[in-house]
Amino acid sequence: MMPSSHIATIAGRPPRTAGRTGRAAREGMVLILVIVVVAALSLGALAFAELMVNRRELVEVVQRQVQARLLAESGIEAAKLLLAEEPDIGTSEEDAWYLDESRLHGILVIDDGTANDRGRFSVVAPASDREDDIRFGLECESARLNINTLLDDEDDPTAARERLMGLPDMTEDIADAILDWLDEDDEAREFGAEAQYYQSLASPYQPTNGPLRRIEELLHVRGVTRELLLGADTNRNGIVDANEAGQSTLTDERGWAAYLTLHSAERIQRADGQAKINVNQDDLETLHAELKEALGTQWATFIVGYRQQEELYNDTNQEGNNDTGGPNRPEDGGQPGSNEEEEIEYEDEITGELDLSKSASQTLDSVLDLIGQSIKVQYAGRENPVVVSPQFADDANAMADYLPKLLDCLTIDDATSASGRVNIHLASEAVLTCVPGIDADLAAQIVAQRPADPTGIDTSQQNLAWLLTEGLVPLDEAKALLPRLTVGGCVYRLQAVGFFDAGGPIVRLEAIMDATTTPARVLSLKDLSAFGRGFDPAMLGAAE
Repeated sequence: MMPSSHIATIAGRPPRTAGRTGRAAREGMVLILVIVVVAALSLGALAFAELMVNRRELVEVVQRQVQARLLAESGIEAAKLLLAEEPDIGTSEEDAWYLDESRLHGILVIDDGTANDRGRFSVVAPASDREDDIRFGLECESARLNINTLLDDEDDPTAARERLMGLPDMTEDIADAILDWLDEDDEAREFGAEAQYYQSLASPYQPTNGPLRRIEELLHVRGVTRELLLGADTNRNGIVDANEAGQSTLTDERGWAAYLTLHSAERIQRADGQAKINVNQDDLETLHAELKEALGTQWATFIVGYRQQEELYNDTNQEGNNDTGGPNRPEDGGQPGSNEEEEIEYEDEITGELDLSKSASQTLDSVLDLIGQSIKVQYAGRENPVVVSPQFADDANAMADYLPKLLDCLTIDDATSASGRVNIHLASEAVLTCVPGIDADLAAQIVAQRPADPTGIDTSQQNLAWLLTEGLVPLDEAKALLPRLTVGGCVYRLQAVGFFDAGGPIVRLEAIMDATTTPARVLSLKDLSAFGRGFDPAMLGAAE
């Protein structure tokens, strides 16, 4: 019998070895496919693992960013607590907002043992009006020109323009354009621009015709450039860093933003926190009682007597006034007042009681109206009226004694706060020249005579009396200046910086806080982190 292989060959069929070869080939293909699938799955797993690692790293980065922001927000809360305190007047703690490194510099919030996990905050402000230094504290907004109050008392159409012209590199064209942007009408000023101009642009828009909401809004005003407004301070840290210096042709490389604010206000109160006395209130009995408690009987009676005069006595006796501001006395050969038939007694001090039921005839436009003024009063029980010599002499030496008391205790209305006043202890010369009545010479004198360190203000300069007592301004000019000036302010600017000792993300938040109420309110909050780190962590208080 022939072998089966021969039979298969004869029959034209391949031998069985061929089948085995095909099966082997198929099995090889399956193996290759398995290897490919396994490889693909492995690569997928690797990619997934890498994705998870990247996602974890991203989560950690985001987490650190969130932590840094919370650290910065902790700085804002620390500032709120600082502003909520009631410091003892006359102590260094009174000016803690200005400089307080123990509470605002490198404050440790997160402490997990390693430098990588230690998180801190610092609260930073520019050092006075210097361009190259910082301090750890807040910046009083009353040191700046409040652009939103420029039109509050615009009796003279050019007055507001002249105020803006105090800023370096300002022009009349830009000043009028800014004022047109702020005012409510559509009538362009002499050098200004209104809706007609902005509507004619390739990309037209409307002016606000109202208060600014953000200082950057000025970039929409005709003629205002980014350089003029923001200067060379590209990282928005409030100073011109070494790498930024020389990048601008401006007189002040910080730009106008360093001089301007949209928010400035102060509480109207005495140094001890009590409410001031409104000398123009209608109830003279209450007024006399309040004045008596604060200033004594002598001054209280004189002030109320002033309010009761039907005519200001000195106004009817201008030709016969002596050096003290009072009328010539009969014993000196003078005529007793405008009515020669009227017998008048003369006294140097208040010696009688007033009829407090008599209504007021006079109101004060300024507390300074009392200076150098004689009064004619009718005491209860006396037959003839009495002329009382000035109790507040128009003399610098005398003013040094009484004027700080008057300005601290008295006000002319019931307002509890005021906006837009400029702080003469903190404002730069440029900002001072933006105050009507203060020219470059007077601004320089104020800066020269005020304390170099704002925390070193002595009692003689704790209110505006020193402008008169130091002979910087005469009485008439002081009356116009005082409503525009202050030695205080209750709105503050700060940069709260959150950071870690070992580096990583830094978050910078610029806040403007209103402390006219307690607790202080955040009026504006900007995240400046996108502009860069801004500050060296070592300077901020990072530990190794």
